[in-house]
Amino acid sequence: ELLELIWHLRAEIYGDLMEHDLALLYYKKVLKVCAVEAKAMIYMDMAHEYVMKEEHEEALNALKRAIRLQPENEQAYSTLFHLADELELAQDLLAFFNGLTDQNPYNSLAWYYLGITYKSLDFIEEALRCFDLVVTIRETASEAHMEMASCFMHLESWASAKRSIELARTHGGETIGLDFMTGECLENQEEWEEALVYYRKVAEAVPGYAEAWMGIGVCLCETGLVLEGLAHMNHAVELEPEYAEYRLLRAVWLRDSGKLGEAEKEYQALAETDSG
Repeated sequence: ELLELIWHLRAEIYGDLMEHDLALLYYKKVLKVCAVEAKAMIYMDMAHEYVMKEEHEEALNALKRAIRLQPENEQAYSTLFHLADELELAQDLLAFFNGLTDQNPYNSLAWYYLGITYKSLDFIEEALRCFDLVVTIRETASEAHMEMASCFMHLESWASAKRSIELARTHGGETIGLDFMTGECLENQEEWEEALVYYRKVAEAVPGYAEAWMGIGVCLCETGLVLEGLAHMNHAVELEPEYAEYRLLRAVWLRDSGKLGEAEKEYQALAETDSG
């Protein structure tokens, strides 16, 4: 046990010193002597060192070993998914997560991450099937209900999306995100006043949430309060000036409200940005 502790401390120290090869050497020594239940965390530490060395395949393999050893380790799933997504290797995860669900059909984490992998690849129907299995196994999985809502929104099934949002809310899902999604559903159903209520709640809770300010702006314009709506759109653009979609939408409403000169300037600026 003392030797294991010394090797582990050396691995951590070498990692802090950016001596990644030496850190990996000592982590491998620890693996040979540590208890089985500790191996998953060692593999996760090794994955970090491999990432620092830009040896991404080794990092992904280490994370997969961690999950095989500890199928309930959510941090390992999350790290694996985000690393593969960043490297545009999400497609490669499908076989791995499918293998986990074949081994244990009740592994809700594997189904969940299989679902978000499918979703990241725009396989929405497949993603929905996975999230449905998650909530069948664990009804209180608010994150899966939320992902189902997102999938239904992608398919423009607004009523189904709202049902999933309410289930996520019932099971303690993240309120601000759910309020924003509710606003989006209502906006797309042209229920402008109702959507405003939710967008305003989000903007009040998170003043820097540009998309909420844009949502308020659109709904106000749609209800005839164009000048007030444009003011909110201006604020959204101030918060995220690089986001061309906000500026384009503002230009449309400037044109429709008769502010042709301002609209033309916006279109010209967008064209110059696009050509640059």
